[in-house]
Amino acid sequence: YGAIYACNQLYELIIKKWNEFSLNNKKHIRNFLLTHLGKRGAVYDRNAKVYIYKILGAIVTLGWDDHPDNKSFPDLINQYFIKPTKPELMIIGLQVLAHVIDEVNMARKHISISKHCKLTRSFRDSSLRSVFSTAHFSFRQITQMTNGLPPQMIHDIARCSLELIHKVLCYDFEASFLFSANDRSTVKIPSTWIIFFQDSDLIDLLWKQFFMVDTPDLQILVGKILARCAGIQRSSFSSESEQEKYIQKYMVGIMQACRHPVEFLLKNREVYHEFGRILFRLSMTFNIPTISSAPAYREFIETIAHFTGQICQTMDYGHASLYYIISFWKHMLPLKSYLGMDDNILFLAPHINKVVNDFVLSRLAYAEMVFNNPNMENPLEDHTTIEQITTYARLCHCNLENTIQLFTMQFDRIYMQYTTMVENRQNDKTLELFEQQLTWLIYFFCPILGKQFVMKSSMHETSEKMDGELTARVLRLNSFMKNRFKLGPRHLVLERLEMAIISFFKSFSMIYLSQDNPRMFYEVMNHLIGLREKLAILAVIVAKIKANLNFWAESSTIIKETMELFSHLIVNSPSKSLCSRLPDIGTLLHNHSDESIFPFLRFSCNLRYRRAYFRSIAFMLFVYRKDEMEFLAFVEGVNKRIHHILAMPIPEFQDHLFQINGLLRDIRGISEACVSNTTYAYFFNWFIMKHAEKLMSKIIDHLHFDADMMHHTLNLIREIVEPRGYRMRFSHSSPNGIYLFKIVSNLLCKYTPILNSSKVTNEGIYKKRYRLISKMMKILSVTLSGKICNFGVFEVYNDPCLVNVLNAVVRLALSIPKDDMLTYPKITRNFFGLIEILFHHFIELTIKFDSDIFVQLVSSLEHGIALSIDSLSTDVCETIRSLTKYYLLERPKNTFYSQRIVEHLQHNPQLFDRILEALLRIVMFETAGAITSISAAILPLIVLNPEHYHGFVIETLNGIPNGARRVKMKEAFTKLMKDITLDLTQLNQTQFTKNLLHFKMVCTDVL
Repeated sequence: YGAIYACNQLYELIIKKWNEFSLNNKKHIRNFLLTHLGKRGAVYDRNAKVYIYKILGAIVTLGWDDHPDNKSFPDLINQYFIKPTKPELMIIGLQVLAHVIDEVNMARKHISISKHCKLTRSFRDSSLRSVFSTAHFSFRQITQMTNGLPPQMIHDIARCSLELIHKVLCYDFEASFLFSANDRSTVKIPSTWIIFFQDSDLIDLLWKQFFMVDTPDLQILVGKILARCAGIQRSSFSSESEQEKYIQKYMVGIMQACRHPVEFLLKNREVYHEFGRILFRLSMTFNIPTISSAPAYREFIETIAHFTGQICQTMDYGHASLYYIISFWKHMLPLKSYLGMDDNILFLAPHINKVVNDFVLSRLAYAEMVFNNPNMENPLEDHTTIEQITTYARLCHCNLENTIQLFTMQFDRIYMQYTTMVENRQNDKTLELFEQQLTWLIYFFCPILGKQFVMKSSMHETSEKMDGELTARVLRLNSFMKNRFKLGPRHLVLERLEMAIISFFKSFSMIYLSQDNPRMFYEVMNHLIGLREKLAILAVIVAKIKANLNFWAESSTIIKETMELFSHLIVNSPSKSLCSRLPDIGTLLHNHSDESIFPFLRFSCNLRYRRAYFRSIAFMLFVYRKDEMEFLAFVEGVNKRIHHILAMPIPEFQDHLFQINGLLRDIRGISEACVSNTTYAYFFNWFIMKHAEKLMSKIIDHLHFDADMMHHTLNLIREIVEPRGYRMRFSHSSPNGIYLFKIVSNLLCKYTPILNSSKVTNEGIYKKRYRLISKMMKILSVTLSGKICNFGVFEVYNDPCLVNVLNAVVRLALSIPKDDMLTYPKITRNFFGLIEILFHHFIELTIKFDSDIFVQLVSSLEHGIALSIDSLSTDVCETIRSLTKYYLLERPKNTFYSQRIVEHLQHNPQLFDRILEALLRIVMFETAGAITSISAAILPLIVLNPEHYHGFVIETLNGIPNGARRVKMKEAFTKLMKDITLDLTQLNQTQFTKNLLHFKMVCTDVL
């Protein structure tokens, strides 16, 4: 343990104090540890060796440009450690190289992104190939060794070699960590590396070991490497014929694996999973014409089709891995779009049809297995499985008529047995089996709907006809479910069936309710169930929504999905005008708050869905019924609850938290539906003018200890000031904007001292304090930027409400420690968003703050400059520009505000200078995305204090030891200020931005 502790402390010391070590000390530590490993590594403690490896990796990585020996380190390891005659040293050398790669790939906080990017590319170009060659050599040697090494030693060398190969293939070849959207599954090796995979024996050797190794860990590693190699980008190959040869190697290996007994792959879940990834990566990486041109293509397809059928029969194993295999078939299907109806597609279609049949029947059989063995894993419990079902839709459309025939035949068989049992009132466990099977089938129906996978316009009518066949059966089952509900009780399997029906209605509404009546679809619907138009189907869906809000009142899962369907129909669907003609919509509008009709309102598990419920109903009200009297009639039930809560005695107030919480959510939902100027005026006259301040003041006074209640109260305040669309454009003679702001100001000022004085432990500080402060900052930002009124009127008439709320919220925001604030992205965004508004639109009021507040606000900009979020750093730079530009314009006039800024700066004279230095360091050492915004902030700071800028230049140049680099940087600083004058004209700013871009490129190369 002493060695482990010493190594750990040395590693931490090297990471944190790297620049304090001399070159000789670094070299001495590295050489000492290598010598120590060479002499005692074989008998050294395994955990201690790991720390030594990390130390060596850190020294090589951090000192990559300091000494040539670091760049030759992999060659040094290869020379002294990779010796087949000394297997113990061989293991140590492979492990050292693996940890070096880990350290190179590791992004560190104290290393800039640009420097890290430069390091990864330099290591790739100079050393990574030799590391890969070493790993390949070691793996080949150990597979050929027959000199009587112990089996464990052979196993360890093979494992270390494979791990090193895998780490190299997972290397960030193009520093793609800079781009979150980059496809990291593609292995973008340098073009010179292709010889390892194309002409060498690596792939053949890996497949050979995949079948020979008898330990799962090695087989899994081989599978991972093969999966990575299957993802090598196509552009690495010189021609399509080379791609075909490479694919042929994989086809041979895959076919050999598939011809083994299926237990060979299924004996270990991870091995099977990696094999599925190999198939998936191969189909994703290479073009279908290239794959189909490989000599073994037809045999390969036949083998995989047979293997897929076997896997589908093995139903209790690896659902995610099966998804990879099905995805392979999906990627094979676009062959039709490349080659048309030629021999290849005619050959491929029956195999895909067989795969679809095998998979669908296997899911039905699997439902029966789950029914007989409740301890088995049920994929329907995993939402990911349901999302993956969309993968199979493309396969189903390959031969749509056969697929629909399979679905309808299976559905009709199960439905007939199911209805017979329900009509005979046989409420036994067999019903659950049928319900599970129907659930699977309906989930299969959902992604098939529509024409997104139909490749020929002549097939559109056929697709509509098939959709009608499926829709009619689901609607028939839906209408029958009321008979099933009478048998009771409600259970999880029945709930899943209901979820599947809702999911089908969602898919249907997104496809068929957003287009004109398709002729063939409604002909089939009329023939099967007598529904001949869109309105009739809408009536069925709305009735289903209404029934779910009643029967499934205690199931938050179904209520959630039902609310999403309802919201789509009413808010987003083009058919919302048709919905207003339905009787059930009238029932909802007139009885929306009646808990006897909609009992889901009584349960706390549904609180979060009340907002969506009232938003949808209020939106429906506004579709055609826009009279204010009808709106007042609509909110009468909510109005009564408001009066009831306002009249409630204080001792009883805390006993009705559920009712108060529900009321806040209901009002918020109604406000969200008021998207026009007219409807918002109704809401303003009803709630804001009469109830808002009284209701929320009472909640703040008596429920301020409840953080959740205050969160919902602040959410409602945020909603009523949200300038959604054009709803808050008050008329020129209207005082409503001023009245609204005074209400918000009074509420925030009332709550601020309460929150400021509350004592909160560190454990719950985010929920009970930081989250609420963040919400208040957002409310103030939205209010100040919403142009709800002319804020200058408050100063003219000596109304302190604006100054009071600014002081209250800003002081509360600054009470959050900087480290804590930067830990939570949402708080960070709201804080810097508020500062940007203050300095851009209310700078004179901000300058009037006390010096301690003003200095803290400007100092926070220094922290905000280094934020990794581009949009935030842009806001911070814009704030700096606004402040410095205002100061430069006011300083010659010697105005009150310029004098006030001088007074503030006396408390921190170097404030602007530190911000300038921080901005320049970002340009010099970081990957700065918003260079235009940074330029707009830097120039005013230089104009403000050019002497400090020149001092910074001299200090920076003196800190560069290399003479050639110092000369280049001196030229770069000279060119940065070329043709620049000390003013803020637009022409001057444009020229400075151009100079800064060139300066940035020079810094990237030199530093």
